[in-house]
Amino acid sequence: GLSAADSQRMPPFFDTSEASSFWRRAWVRRSLWVLAVLAALLLIAQVLYQERDLIAARQPSLRPVLATLCRVAGCEITALRQINDIKIDGASFAREKSGDGFQLSFTLRNAAAVPLAMPAIELSLLDTQERAVVRRVLMPADFGAPAVLPARAERAASMSLSLSGPEAAAMPPVAGFRVEALYP
Repeated sequence: GLSAADSQRMPPFFDTSEASSFWRRAWVRRSLWVLAVLAALLLIAQVLYQERDLIAARQPSLRPVLATLCRVAGCEITALRQINDIKIDGASFAREKSGDGFQLSFTLRNAAAVPLAMPAIELSLLDTQERAVVRRVLMPADFGAPAVLPARAERAASMSLSLSGPEAAAMPPVAGFRVEALYP
């Protein structure tokens, strides 16, 4: 133990009797509780702000509350963007029977259990070495799609495309194509 002489030589910050009495005061404890509650509310607000799209997709009943919070915070609720849950099935690209145009057809499938934002489609025309000679990004409006692809739904699209101008004249023969979904 410490002798009386040792305790008198100790610096004041080692005096635990005064420090412990400070933390036991009622106003200090109330202030700490208020700060803890405020910190928890701020954390909840931050999670709601950051994850608002996911929460709205998984709990549609909370959408009005989130919309109200977004009006205050200056944000908006949009459809989720989970590109890994969007699959392209049955894509085909062929020359039209008449003219210089091409016909692109594909089906988008949402494998998620929630509605997702409709992706754009990147069409790459490939040469014999499988190098892209032309790339074109097609927005959902270009293929007549809505802004949202419902949960576990499919959307078939077909559109005519044409290549013209100096780009088409200088293009090597097209040997293949690649279609990928993306969020620009």
